[in-house]
Amino acid sequence: MVDFNKRLDPFELKTKLPKISITEDNLWSAFFIFNPNEYHPSLEKQIRSCAYRYAAILNHGKATIGEIQKQLKKGFTVDFTMINQELPTKQDFFLEFNYPNILSNLEAFLIATKSLLDVLSTLLTHKIGKKITGFHRKGPKDKPIYGGRVLNALKNTKESKFPHRDKLISLIEHHKKLWIDNLIAMRDQIAWWGAKGFY
Repeated sequence: MVDFNKRLDPFELKTKLPKISITEDNLWSAFFIFNPNEYHPSLEKQIRSCAYRYAAILNHGKATIGEIQKQLKKGFTVDFTMINQELPTKQDFFLEFNYPNILSNLEAFLIATKSLLDVLSTLLTHKIGKKITGFHRKGPKDKPIYGGRVLNALKNTKESKFPHRDKLISLIEHHKKLWIDNLIAMRDQIAWWGAKGFY
């Protein structure tokens, strides 16, 4: 029972009183998928972290698409290379389009997605007993494998310890080919060298 006559620290109140959250639809959607109540209490922090990252993916993904649609109505050209190819061979300039609202939302979307992959990977630590700190690369420097450390950890885990090992390896490898590798490459380009000249 909380004694309201005493002056309590707001952080102490947060832990003692029932909490009512007022938020937007995207975050509710995220917590519907990543519901901390469905996991062991020791995983609450990581599951909440997944929910917030997934909400960021939804927000910035929708915002990116919305900005592109807005610009398309104004005559936005999707294929910039076509424009430059049609310029005279001996040209004194290079035509570049800069749409900050599209680029900033796309960058945030890519970063949030990679961050979600990192946090999801750490959850495997509790299943396979090997410390995983993220969806990190492994392999030769000239051709690193995205998520290689996670895949290696899974492949070196006995199936008797983690019965879903082979299914998870196949799922990760399938989605790496489908979109993960390309997305991380784009994210790395932005994080390390900036967006200019990339898109």
